[in-house]
Amino acid sequence: KLQLGLIMAEQRVDISTALEAKLQRRPSTKEAGHGVDTKLASSLQATAKQLENAQKKDLLDQNLKSRATADEIGLNTSVAASIQPTAKTLQNKLRRDSLKQTLSMRPDIAELIDSGILKPYSTRLASSLQCDADELEQA
Repeated sequence: KLQLGLIMAEQRVDISTALEAKLQRRPSTKEAGHGVDTKLASSLQATAKQLENAQKKDLLDQNLKSRATADEIGLNTSVAASIQPTAKTLQNKLRRDSLKQTLSMRPDIAELIDSGILKPYSTRLASSLQCDADELEQA
């Protein structure tokens, strides 16, 4: 029994020594990010906490003011996020349909020749040569 008691006492001393060593090495509350440094006088701790909160608020305000708006990023805030892909697809289809309608209403070559917009040789001549043909015709 005496030996068992000595072994248990040695274990307690080892645990006590280990805990004491860990306490010596642990970071302060400020270093650990848990608020005001306890090394400050108690009369200054409240002021230090207020200052820390004010600095955090200032940093947050500055970051909010300098961040990009939703429009700059390309987000459409007029439509819910869940239906934005559908809205984008619909917008593209509307644009495509509008372009098709505009192209279908465009006058054909014969009408442009009759109205004097195109010259009669434009149907037989490449478009890159038509300016030269105009200059030669006028000379």
